[in-house]
Amino acid sequence: MYPEIPAPSTKPPAAFRVAVSGFLLLQLAAGLAAAESLEKLPQNMRNVTPANMSRLPELDDGYVERIAPKIAVRPKPPPRPDIWPKPEVIAAGHLRSGETEIRVAGISALEAGAICGSGEEAWPCGIFARAAFRRLIRRRPITCNTATISDDRITSRCRVGGIDLGTWLVQQGWAIPSGEGASDATHADALVAARHAKAGQWRDDPPAIAGN
Repeated sequence: MYPEIPAPSTKPPAAFRVAVSGFLLLQLAAGLAAAESLEKLPQNMRNVTPANMSRLPELDDGYVERIAPKIAVRPKPPPRPDIWPKPEVIAAGHLRSGETEIRVAGISALEAGAICGSGEEAWPCGIFARAAFRRLIRRRPITCNTATISDDRITSRCRVGGIDLGTWLVQQGWAIPSGEGASDATHADALVAARHAKAGQWRDDPPAIAGN
């Protein structure tokens, strides 16, 4: 006689039953969590939506899901200007504050050794320009647009007491617009005014007293 072969079992293995039970528990927990986020609307709640706005849709089961409001992202404020204390005037449009040298952007100013005119009409306009710039600054703190410091030097638009240094130098005849200042309407108007008034380097004859 042949040995009796047992019929194959239709009962799933124990490991499989445990896995299925765990999955079902996870699904149940997720369903409970989702249910907790639903809020039952009061039966006597009155719809007060204005006529010109979309009305609240009718709900079959009376439940709504409360969604957390989105927090508005505020734009970053513009960078604050840098303040440079006790600036020392090296030349017109050229200063030093501490260890940092500062060049006024948008202009080409007279260097301290610049000479205007020729022959007997020659005069040290660079020294005059530096003296005038010193009288304006008077070691007061200057405010400059934020700029990257490279090798302890920056080039930036700067102001003192609310006066734009570049515009002032052009208007006084100690600088001409250049670079980004060449397309600046304010600088252009200042240059026209300086030439018309024969200010600074645009004068016809040298000044009677040399600056220092």
